[in-house]
Amino acid sequence: MRWILVLLALLLSPALARERPRLVVVFVLDQFRADYLDRFYDHFLPDTPGKPGGFRYLLDQGAWQRQCFYDHFPMETSVGHTALVTGALPAQHGIISNSWYDRKQNAIVQSMEDPANPRLLSANRPVQRKGRELGASPRNLIGTTLGDELKNAVPGSKVVGVSIKERAAILMAGHRADLALWYDELTGNWISSRYYGDRLPDWLERFNREDWAAQRQGWVWQPEKAQLVGGTRAQNRGASDRGRFGKMPTGTEFFELLGFTPLGDEYTLLAARRAIEGEQLGADGATDVLFVSLSSLDKLGHQQGPYSPEIQDLLLRLDQELAGFFAFLQQRGLLQHTVVAMSGDHGGMALPESCNLPSGRLHPDRLSERLNQALSSVLGTGRWVVDCHPPEVYLDPRARREDALRAACQAAEEMTGVEMAISALDIEKNQLQPGMVTGPVARSYHRKRSPDMLVVMSPYWLSTDRTAGTSHNPVWSYDTHVPLLMRGPGIRKGWHIEPCTPRDLAPTLCELLRIPPPATSSGRVLNVLEVGP
Repeated sequence: MRWILVLLALLLSPALARERPRLVVVFVLDQFRADYLDRFYDHFLPDTPGKPGGFRYLLDQGAWQRQCFYDHFPMETSVGHTALVTGALPAQHGIISNSWYDRKQNAIVQSMEDPANPRLLSANRPVQRKGRELGASPRNLIGTTLGDELKNAVPGSKVVGVSIKERAAILMAGHRADLALWYDELTGNWISSRYYGDRLPDWLERFNREDWAAQRQGWVWQPEKAQLVGGTRAQNRGASDRGRFGKMPTGTEFFELLGFTPLGDEYTLLAARRAIEGEQLGADGATDVLFVSLSSLDKLGHQQGPYSPEIQDLLLRLDQELAGFFAFLQQRGLLQHTVVAMSGDHGGMALPESCNLPSGRLHPDRLSERLNQALSSVLGTGRWVVDCHPPEVYLDPRARREDALRAACQAAEEMTGVEMAISALDIEKNQLQPGMVTGPVARSYHRKRSPDMLVVMSPYWLSTDRTAGTSHNPVWSYDTHVPLLMRGPGIRKGWHIEPCTPRDLAPTLCELLRIPPPATSSGRVLNVLEVGP
């Protein structure tokens, strides 16, 4: 009798009886500041019955987490993308930066680097390449992702990652992905790695032969709206010469610059459509996941800053492209069976020369030299700094002493523009006082990979060798505050202002799909799901 009651309860429970969505699409917008959605809301396309909007498809009818802040350090592409799909901190998932110094190899390694799995290049218009091709895979990622857990739990499910940046495509897609593909800046093709198979899929080679990028050489970028929203050209002092309105070049230079313009996002979303068609995503009863990272906002943001007219034009054009993508899903009969999520991997800082606040640039070589002087005063003359790319500073193993590290941290903090320097030994011994800076730094420390010192710049200060442009990576709100949006079957509409972190996305989607959360997840399930009677 008891088993009959249990069976009836299962059949009658809405949470368990609800079918899984056929498709989950996770958008990660690189350098996606939270204020962009409010600043440009009135200029986004409306979302109407039968005609989905772009951003407002999610904003008007989805769940909008308005107080979403990262709580790790540093704020970089690899770290943010990994946090979103693992629900974990760098201390757990191991992706501590875009690159780090490997003490065993005595060399800098990229987050997705894997010599055992060379890139798979397209046969379309091959070019002569300099040096060896860097292999790529998710081997440096510790634990599992949303996609990995889905593949384990749901036989027949597929997982695909798409991005202009290879590290974004690979780390989002995870260990068990069917395919990760990214943009080749030398040829304008989409490529992959032998980790995913011995050859590129036929559908991808057909797509490459269309020469979408090559046909747009010489494209003239002109703003579609003259009216600026919350920004002026005067706020663009200190910008780079790259990524400005005007005529694009031709040849290899064009392929390299494509990602700095709206064409980059347009091409990425077209590749995402072809992946849905080619891999037949959402075509059967097994839930599939498509991860799409849109990189142009970051590439352009680094050059022109968040208040430039180019950023405005890129976002408004992206809004149109997103609307087209949702219309594509609707035409395939997929949209109503698709859960869409969107967030950013980090925010971005205003140009130091334009913000009219205490700000500036600190060259890493100046910092390195100052640290070396301080260490030499304790350890004797020598080159004690092995690698200095703030916030990470790696030292000669003989310098890993409390007195030496204390002297180095003090020397760094005496430099204008440095907010705090933190010793790895202080983190390991749990000697840091809790605070806005120390909390994220300590939570993100990975004993095997993290550096000997971490240098946190003051608000609106950059440690960079570039004389123009801007960046991201500290703990300040302009870097940590990003949107988090969800819409689809099982998601309740509404604005939410309780604090959350992007790490909450993975466990929330796992709960929606009724699968285990990623192995290292420390995020929580957000109160946006339709559950209960």
